[in-house]
Formats: sequence, C-alpha cells, structure tokens
Amino acid sequence: MLKRLMFRYWPLLLLFTLIVAVLCMSRYAENRKAGNQEDAQISGPQTPISPSDADKSPQKTNKPKHPPSWIDTFTWPEGVTAWALFLTLFVIAWQSIETHAAAEATAAGVETAKQQAVLMREQNDTQINRERARLNLDFQPIEIPESRFDDGIDLRSCIELTNSGHSNAFIKFGAVGFVLTSSGHSPLSGANPDDFAPALNTVEPSKEPVYCPIQSDDIPLRIKDFCEDMADGTRSIYLYGFVEYETLGIRWHRDFGWTAPRK
Repeated sequence: MLKRLMFRYWPLLLLFTLIVAVLCMSRYAENRKAGNQEDAQISGPQTPISPSDADKSPQKTNKPKHPPSWIDTFTWPEGVTAWALFLTLFVIAWQSIETHAAAEATAAGVETAKQQAVLMREQNDTQINRERARLNLDFQPIEIPESRFDDGIDLRSCIELTNSGHSNAFIKFGAVGFVLTSSGHSPLSGANPDDFAPALNTVEPSKEPVYCPIQSDDIPLRIKDFCEDMADGTRSIYLYGFVEYETLGIRWHRDFGWTAPRK
C-alpha cells in the first residue's frame, strides 16, 4: 500500500523537497550575509604602516567572508528565475508521465471494449444459432399423368418444407429446375423462380409441412422409352434449385439438388 502511494504521489513529494531546499538555502544565505555585516562592523579602519614598521611581520586582519556566488542563484528571491525554470521542467515532465499513463489506460480500455464486443458477438451468434429456424427439404415420389402417355410425358413432384428449429422461417425467394438429363452430363439451365411457389410463405417449427408443387417441361418421349432409359441409366431426373428464408432478422440461403434414380 505504501509503495503504491509513493509511486502515485512521488511528484508531490519531489515538489515538497524542492520547496524545503529553497527555504534552507535562503536561510543559509541570510545567515552568511548577517555574519558578514557583523564582521565588517567589528573590523575598524586599518592604521597606516610607518616605514620603520615595514620590516615587521604583517598583522593579521579580519577580512569579510562572502558566501559562494552560486548560492545566490538558488536563494530567495534572487534565485526565483532558476527555481521557476526547475518547476517548469518538473511540471512538463509530470504532465508527460500523466499523459503517457492516460494513453496506456485508454489503450487498455479500448482493448477491453474490443474483447467485450467480440464476446458479446459470439454470445449473440450462439443465441441466434440456437433459436433460429432450420429449413429442411424433402421430395415426394415423381408422378407421370396418364393423359400424356401417348404423345409425351411431363413429370410432377412436390417439395416438402419443414422447420426443425425454434423460430418461424419466412420464405423470401426461391427457384427450382426439374429436368430429364441424358448420361448425367447434359448442361442445366438456371432454376426458374416462377416454378417455385410454396402454398405458404411461413414455415412454423414442428408443424405440418408446407408443400411446393413442381412440374417439368413437356418431354417428347413415350412412357415405354422413358422407363427403359431410366432402367438402364441412360437418363436421369434431376431436381435442383435454391430457397432463401429469413429468421430472427437474418436471411439464409439453402441450395438443394436431387437425382433419380439414386445410384
């Protein structure tokens, strides 16, 4: 505790030491001056020396004593300029130290704020990840309407949208493609947003699925040829697309793709 107080208030202790030093040196200079005045009064005018006394040993005289000249530089009030300079330098040094300490404290505060922000962001992400909606997609079996068996076929199915999360999923946008490919290498066109039309735009958690019916373009192929191609693997059905939904104010993107027959 004492060490901490000395480290914190050392400038005040140094200032007190300087003031004491000024007072002591001023007192010393005053005493020396007073002693010099007394010595000057005691010593009278010197008696002229006659020629007959020239060979005699010189008499000892009292010479006034003067304090060293440098003491006047630090006494009061003669040394006010020097002490003012010292105090100015002292204040500048003290302010520099305080400024440096304040800058370090500010940097530490900024770093602490950053760490708290990162921690809060992680906690918020964890909370959102725990409470958000989780959209699942499944597909019903493919159907071929009997009325088109002779001149061609079209394929129909339905996407089932379920929510396994804890918040509602709001469907914002989606697209789907439903094609019959050859040898698995046919180029795919972009998914069509017009073909993605769910019955409801809100999928509640743990509720009944929301259905989205889909239908392929007309395929100029007899049902017999279609079944043979599907059986020997020369053709396959590919259902693909994406759906975007919003939960807890955040938008999510989900791609999907499904191939039949499954290998």
